[in-house]
Amino acid sequence: MLRVPARGRDTFAKKWTQAKGGDVPRAPAMDLVLQSERLNGRAKRTHERAFETLPDGAFIALKDFAYAVRGSHLLRWSENGYAEKIARPGGMANVLTPPSIVDVLHAGYLPQWHPSADPTASGVT
Repeated sequence: MLRVPARGRDTFAKKWTQAKGGDVPRAPAMDLVLQSERLNGRAKRTHERAFETLPDGAFIALKDFAYAVRGSHLLRWSENGYAEKIARPGGMANVLTPPSIVDVLHAGYLPQWHPSADPTASGVT
C-alpha cells in the first residue's frame, strides 16, 4: 500500500494533476476516485496491466502474496517487511494498486520504501 507522508501530499497532488489533468485536487476528491478503484461493492478490485509497464511502488498479487515492483524485481511483502526478492516476470500482472496511483507513480511520484526493501537488508533474499 502506498502511504503518502504529510510532507509529500502536495507533491502527490501535483503528480496526480500531471497524470490525470485538471486542477490540483484536494484529498477528498482523490479519495472518491481511489475508493471506486479499490472496491467492487465490498470485494477488493484488481486491475490487469503488463508487468513491463508497472512503475516502482506498484503492488501486484502473485501466488497468494502481495509483491511490490522495484526495478527488475518483485519484493514480497510480509508482516515483518519485505521477505523475498524475485525477478519481475513477463506477461500480465494482477495489480492491487489502484490505476490512479499507478498513473501518479508513472508521472514521477517516488514511493518511500520500508527499510527492509534496501538491497543490503538482511530480510530480502
